[in-house]
Amino acid sequence: MAKHIFNASQVPNVTWKTIDDLYGQGGSDCVGLYLKYCYHANIQQTNQVYANLAFMMQGLGWGRDKTKSVRDTLITLGYIALVNKGKTGHYVKINHLVTYQKMKPTMQR
Repeated sequence: MAKHIFNASQVPNVTWKTIDDLYGQGGSDCVGLYLKYCYHANIQQTNQVYANLAFMMQGLGWGRDKTKSVRDTLITLGYIALVNKGKTGHYVKINHLVTYQKMKPTMQR
């Protein structure tokens, strides 16, 4: 397994509220796909990950219809957005991510 070294203040995090809201609105499949996107955001150190549909299908072991349906639900709910970046257009912007640096002031209360 590859070892990734990150600056802790820059690693994207998901709040419990985001997961709870997402589960309530879209169910466990939406949470699974969203967290898979977040996992790759962590590796790529960005909130706009390079992850096409086939890549996500393979990573989750899902079929095309299920993956596309769940991705479309995440788009409709506003948790992700497709980004047309360059010629590939396989970028996904992940919303509702925060970094430790942004969370730190609220943790000190």
